[in-house]
Amino acid sequence: MEGDVDGEIGSIPSRETGTGDLKSDPNTDTIPNEGSKPTTTKPTEITKGETELDGDTKVLNTRACSLVHLSLDPQIPHPANSQDLDLDIDNRVPYRQGWPVLPVLPVTTSKQNVPKIYLTPSTHLTRFYLILTQHNISADNVDVVQRMNAGTPISKTTLTLCVQSPSSESQSWGPAIRALRSYILDQNLVIKVEIIEPRAYTGFYTLPILPDERVWSFVLKRKRGIVGLLDGCGEEWASLDFYYRGMGRMREECRPTVVIGVPEPNRKVWWEIVVPQVKKRVEGKLEVEIMFAKVRKC
Repeated sequence: MEGDVDGEIGSIPSRETGTGDLKSDPNTDTIPNEGSKPTTTKPTEITKGETELDGDTKVLNTRACSLVHLSLDPQIPHPANSQDLDLDIDNRVPYRQGWPVLPVLPVTTSKQNVPKIYLTPSTHLTRFYLILTQHNISADNVDVVQRMNAGTPISKTTLTLCVQSPSSESQSWGPAIRALRSYILDQNLVIKVEIIEPRAYTGFYTLPILPDERVWSFVLKRKRGIVGLLDGCGEEWASLDFYYRGMGRMREECRPTVVIGVPEPNRKVWWEIVVPQVKKRVEGKLEVEIMFAKVRKC
């Protein structure tokens, strides 16, 4: 079904941005965030042409591995696989925490339809700032916005208190989120809490794994098994890619990463079964990242 992929990608932007490419439509206040468009190609073909990762920095012309899967066969998933995550604090990744379960990156940010009770000056907003400062979290970049995956309509469940906080303060994120949650519940408010590293909010740098690197040979040996694992998990998946990913500008600051794009990234199966199994297969040589991606059927 799937063979070794070693083709050439025409254009791979070197960075994918958390607030999109910061180019918003002048007629709207919606800001595209960390967008990524999975390509639609046969599973055995390398994407040729432009892979868009919403970056506006320099473009690299080189090789990378890009595999897109279209799950067309009906499957009956195991009951546990179809359940969504239910976490006390969403701390699945080290650069982002929140409550309740947050939409998996990439997301879109919009300032539309934010209730007046959260606009400055606001009693609730003042209280949010106070709680953050009491927990030693800098409140320089705090906003109430809509945060959702592309295609998700704005609703009560997308309203989010978004706090950008450096990773040096991450030990305080959990206690701050719990304190904010207590206030939100006491006041009968409907709003999510998200604390995110500013560099992650802005977006990850994405660099190709070059075919003459040792890790590339390792990727070619492991990708068939990863595809088999994805096909057998009982959930639909959209793409499988291998890149260097990180928050630093230099390759040395990024890690080779298995990037799995799925349309329902908050299913338990991805975090409780697939991620641990993929980590086991890559033996610590690569990171494993689940990201939101739509399946595009031809």
